[in-house]
Amino acid sequence: MKSITALLASALLVAIFVACSGSSEQAPEPPPAEQVSETQSEVPQQSAEQEVAAEQESSQTVSADAEEEASETIQEEQAQTLETQQQDQEPEAVRPQGAEQDAQEEPARGPQPVRPPGGRYIAQISSGGFHNCTLWSDGEIECWGANQRGQSDAPRGRFLQVDAGYEHTCALTEDYEIQCWGSNEYGESASPEGTYWSMVSAGREHSCAGTFGEWGSVVCWGRNHTGQLNGPVDVGGNAVQSVSAGSGHSCAITWSGLECWGLDEFGQSTTRDSQFTRNYNAGGYADSTSGASVDAGAGHTCVLSDAGRLECWGRDEYGQASGVPGGVFQSVSAGGLHTCALDHDGRIQCWGTNTSGQNNVPAGRFTQVSAGWYHTCAVREEGGAVCWGGNDNGQAVAPTALANAAPAPPSTDDRPVVQITKEVRSFGVGARHTCASSTDDKVWCWGSNDAGQIVPPDRPLRWLDIGADYSCALTPDGEPVCWGSRWTQANWQENGATVVYWAYRVGVDHRCRRHSDDGGQDEHRVVCFGDNTYYQAESPAGLYDRVNVGGYHNCVRTLDGEVSCWGRNDLGQADVPAGRYLDVAAGLAHTCAITSRNELRCWGDNRFGQLDAPAGNDFVELISQSWASHTCAATQERALICWGRNDDGQLDVPDVFRVR
Repeated sequence: MKSITALLASALLVAIFVACSGSSEQAPEPPPAEQVSETQSEVPQQSAEQEVAAEQESSQTVSADAEEEASETIQEEQAQTLETQQQDQEPEAVRPQGAEQDAQEEPARGPQPVRPPGGRYIAQISSGGFHNCTLWSDGEIECWGANQRGQSDAPRGRFLQVDAGYEHTCALTEDYEIQCWGSNEYGESASPEGTYWSMVSAGREHSCAGTFGEWGSVVCWGRNHTGQLNGPVDVGGNAVQSVSAGSGHSCAITWSGLECWGLDEFGQSTTRDSQFTRNYNAGGYADSTSGASVDAGAGHTCVLSDAGRLECWGRDEYGQASGVPGGVFQSVSAGGLHTCALDHDGRIQCWGTNTSGQNNVPAGRFTQVSAGWYHTCAVREEGGAVCWGGNDNGQAVAPTALANAAPAPPSTDDRPVVQITKEVRSFGVGARHTCASSTDDKVWCWGSNDAGQIVPPDRPLRWLDIGADYSCALTPDGEPVCWGSRWTQANWQENGATVVYWAYRVGVDHRCRRHSDDGGQDEHRVVCFGDNTYYQAESPAGLYDRVNVGGYHNCVRTLDGEVSCWGRNDLGQADVPAGRYLDVAAGLAHTCAITSRNELRCWGDNRFGQLDAPAGNDFVELISQSWASHTCAATQERALICWGRNDDGQLDVPDVFRVR
C-alpha cells in the first residue's frame, strides 16, 4: 500500500550506505473462509459498522478476505590527433564479447558495511494486511505481525526497498533484483527474473514492478481475475516514476501521466476525470511527473502531484477518498478502508474508517507513514517506529529494536535547489553543439552553428537524434525532421526499410543499430557494419537494451545492467569499470555511464575535461556522440548538466533547463 516514488529517496540513502559499509515460497492451502465475489460485486447491504465488525472478526486468523475485491575542421583535427598517437603502432583495440558474456563473474563487492555513528536507523517502513516490514539503513529487512503464510519471514541479504502486501511481501535487492515471500497461491510471490528493476509493489494477491531508464516498462504478476495484471507492459519513451499494486487494481505514473487498470467497481481505476490528469494535460500544477506518486488501496486510489497536492477517488463509504484534508503533503498511503498522509511539517493526518483506532495518530513529528488494513505505522522524527490501530496479530506493537532505532542522519546534500521552468524530455550532443526538447514539445539548441544545426524549425518536436553537425527530431506524430548539414534520408533507412530511429547510431566510419523493427526475438540484437580497423564493426553476441557508438568504439548494456565496450582503446575508452549501470554514452574517445547508484563515472580521453563528471547521485540519463568531446546528463528532476569541451559554448545549457 506504500507509494513507491516517495520511497526512492530512502532507497538511494540505503544504496549509498550499503556501498560504504532467497526467496522461499510458502503456499499452504488457505483455511476455508467466506469469500467475497470475484467479480464486480455490489456494495454490502449490511451497515458500515456491521461490515467493519465482521471484517475485524475474520482478521483474527488472517484467513478471510477483509474487504471486497476491490564543423569539418574541428572534426578532422580530432580524428587526426587520435590517428597520430597510433602511427607506427598496431591498433590498440578490444573485440566485442561473445555469447559467453552473460556468464561473466559478478562485479566485485565494495567495502564491508559500516554503521553510522548514531547506529542503525529505519530507512523505510511498510504496512501490509496484518503485518509490517522495515528496511534498516544497512539494507537488512525486519518484519513482524501476521505470519501464517510466511509473509514476515524476511530473507537474509541487503535490500534497497520493501513493500508489504496483504499476505506476501516483495523487496528490491541491492542488485536491483526482486525477491518476494509469503503467500503464493496465485503466483504473487513468483517474482520475475532477468530485468533490472527500480521499484516493486505488493498488493493483495498480485504484485507489480517498474524498470529503470527512459524506455521503461511495468510488469505485474499474480492473480488476474479483475485485469489487474493487464497494464502497459512497455511504456517506451516514458520512464516509470511510480508503481502501486492495490487489492484488485494497479496504477503507474510515467512521464506521460497517470494510468490505472483492473477492478473499477468504485471508479478506482478511472483516471481520465481525476484532477491530477486534468491538470497534467492542461500544464497545471501537475505538469511535471518527476516527483509525483500514486498509491492504490483496497478500493480507492490516491495520487500526490510533484507540487504536493493530494487527490483520492474510488471506494468512499467511510470517507477514505473524499476526506482529503487541505495542505501540502510529502507522501500518501492508501490502506484498506482508511488513508494517511504526511505533510511538509512532519505531521500525519488520517481519515476514513476508525473502528480499530487506525486514525488515532500519536503526537509528534514523523518522517514516514504507511497505512495497513486496520492499522498504521510511522517513523518518528527523533527515530524509532510506532504503530497504532488493530493489533490482533501484534502488528501495532513495534519490536523493541525498531521502537528504539536511531534517527536518520541529517542530509549532507549541499547541491543547489533545482529551479527549472522546463523539464527535459530528450537531449543529444553533436561534435560542437547540443540540443534538448522539453515536455511541451519545444526544442532548444546551442553551440556551433556553422551548418545551421542549432536552428530548429518552428513546430512541435519531441524525440531527438543529434549528429556531428546536424540535428533531427520526431514530431508528436512520428515524422522525422532534420536541420543542419551532412544529413541524408538514408540515415533513417536501411535497404529500403524504415529503422526505428533511437536504435540507430553512427560512428566516424561505422554504424551500429539495435534490431527493433521486427518485434521478434532479434529486438535486442546489435548489428554493426562499416570500417573495422579497430574491430568496431564486429557485432557482439547477446541481447541488449542500449547501444551507443563513439568515434571508433561502441558500448552496449545488457538487460540486467552490465556494460561492455569494444573497438579502439588507445586511451582506455573501452575499459569499463566493474559494476552495473543504468545508462552508457560513448564520445569521440571517452565513455561515461550512470552507475546503479545513480552516480556518474567516466573513462578514456580527458584532454577537455570530459571525464570530470559532476558529483551527485541523482542522474538518470546521459548522452554523448561519436564526434563529441563533451557529455550531458539529466537529473531526476529532468534538469540538464553538461561538461567537457566548450570552445563553441556547447556546455551553455539554457536557463530553462539549468540547475541554479
